Amino acid sequence: MMRRLLFLLPALLLTGCAGRYAPAMLSADSSVAPAPSFADQVAALPEGSTQYFAESPFGPSTIEAGPLYLSGLGNECRSARAASGTMSHRFAVCREQDAWRFIPTVFESMPR
Repeated sequence: MMRRLLFLLPALLLTGCAGRYAPAMLSADSSVAPAPSFADQVAALPEGSTQYFAESPFGPSTIEAGPLYLSGLGNECRSARAASGTMSHRFAVCREQDAWRFIPTVFESMPR
């Protein structure tokens, strides 16, 4: 009987030690910056370059960055073209109040 108690004693001590430590808590790291928006990413592309985007306003597509220009409102803009399969869409991204914003081209959908 005494041998059984001596055998169980280390097991009880080990489980008691393990129970004292709380599991590590995972917390969201607030120092990680949010991912850049689609407009921010297009604005950062070098002129004439192409980049595939799995997520865009046009679905999965390849974006070709056009030149930077100044809009009629005085905002810095970049023209671009999205190609997905047989479809192609022109659009722009413009800097408004220190943020880049997606601007769809309205004239492309008009009959010619």
